[in-house]
Amino acid sequence: MLEHNFLPKDTINFYFPNLDEMIEVHGSLNNAMKKERRTSHIIHEVSQILLSRFDGEAGETMKRVCSTFCQNQSIAMEHLKKFMKKEKEKEKDKKEGSLSKFIDEAEGNPLCRRLPLPGIIATGYQRLTKYPLLIENLLKYTPVKSSEHEQLSKALQKSKDILSAVNEAVKESENMHRLQEYNRRMDKTPVEKSTNPLVADYKNFDLLTRRLIHDGQLSWKVNRNKSIDVQVLLLEDIIVLLQKQDEKLVLKLHSTNQMREEVKTHSPIIKLSTVLCRTVATNKKAFFLVSTSSAAGPQIYELVTGSVQDRSAWMDVILHTQELERRQPKGVRRNARTTLSQRLPQGLHPLNEEDLKIDDKPDIIEPPTVEVAPQPVVVSPQPSPVLGKAVIFTRRNREWEHLFIIISILP
Repeated sequence: MLEHNFLPKDTINFYFPNLDEMIEVHGSLNNAMKKERRTSHIIHEVSQILLSRFDGEAGETMKRVCSTFCQNQSIAMEHLKKFMKKEKEKEKDKKEGSLSKFIDEAEGNPLCRRLPLPGIIATGYQRLTKYPLLIENLLKYTPVKSSEHEQLSKALQKSKDILSAVNEAVKESENMHRLQEYNRRMDKTPVEKSTNPLVADYKNFDLLTRRLIHDGQLSWKVNRNKSIDVQVLLLEDIIVLLQKQDEKLVLKLHSTNQMREEVKTHSPIIKLSTVLCRTVATNKKAFFLVSTSSAAGPQIYELVTGSVQDRSAWMDVILHTQELERRQPKGVRRNARTTLSQRLPQGLHPLNEEDLKIDDKPDIIEPPTVEVAPQPVVVSPQPSPVLGKAVIFTRRNREWEHLFIIISILP
């Protein structure tokens, strides 16, 4: 590609980063295995060879090299696919010198084993998944009480640690690219122009200074007669509610007062450190977020998911992130600005909505649900001094439910 000048050098490096390092880390293990095989027809021990690649400094090197190669893989291949599609549309009659023709010819090389380019690139990750399988099979035929079994068990754990580190790097990179797209589409004008004290700290709000933990489209039940679809972003220390308007995602305040819509009562940004997460007893797909950071009193957000399982997933990830945030020293937050390795090369950014599918729900397999007619629900007080007396309410008397939430957070 570089020789034929099909694409800029930085774009090609984004598609195929550190290939030489990848060949080195995997090739050295392969060569060591082959060398050991030449010494004898029967190989009694391989644990030291494996540990020399998976443990210590070599293991950290493999984590770094494989993470760098794999983290942008899916996004890079999607871009290449779209580039080739556009090229074919522009050059229907001109086949000579095209990137598509070059790749088709390269894929026909016997060394490619009839794999398309995305399949070839994916082998870098697939190899990492095969190392634990290889070691598990070796353990089956190794005496349990032998030192070799102990060493192989250690190598197995180290290989899984490497795979886990690469998976985390891939997730972090994909989340960063999604956050870049959210930031591109976000309209902050309503918050920037507002004089409401609820958003006084967010005049210069920038998504890219934080890490994306979880995201998805939920329905926000603002009041009894009004619900709006919002794109919810769970970041490391805040929750952001973005309302979709055409192609924009608008950051704006809302009012739960049906009689006075002009009085904005709810901020689109919720501090994670001061929020309570509670289930909605009358709707198994919904949960409450109760923000206690406002001097005006608690702000209650009722968010509705697509299923019971979605609700559990959202509540679990919010509570887990909240716990991690609370463990951080006060005033300390990990800098999440985009690193050089995560930036898309010029000409490929920004991605469009179709590429990242940011309006999709979280990828959760949903079990079949059964709708049950609403019945009175009894909410019993938990064994905690902050909770009030039990409250009995029905779907028609939702005000009692909100009252119970407020009572439960009072000292």
